[in-house]
Amino acid sequence: MLIILFALLYVDMFDTVGTLVGVSSKEDMLTKEGKVVNVKISPFADAIGTTFGAMIGVSTVTTYVESAAGVAEGGRTGLTIISTATMFFLALFL
Repeated sequence: MLIILFALLYVDMFDTVGTLVGVSSKEDMLTKEGKVVNVKISPFADAIGTTFGAMIGVSTVTTYVESAAGVAEGGRTGLTIISTATMFFLALFL
């Protein structure tokens, strides 16, 4: 069981770091040295979301590389997330 746990841990960790670096470089949110701003906070927020989602029994709550599409279109605030969540909620009834 521990081997499976560690395998899933590392897959999620590398997926989160890769998405964070990719989206940050897309929007020029890197420092002059090429480092991600708030690199300690972002994976922590992802871990909280993943843990909370697992506790309430929903599908995985994590960062996705598709976020780069929203960033490429200029979505840097929480408004894009709220509008996407609203559309997904409305789609539940269709």
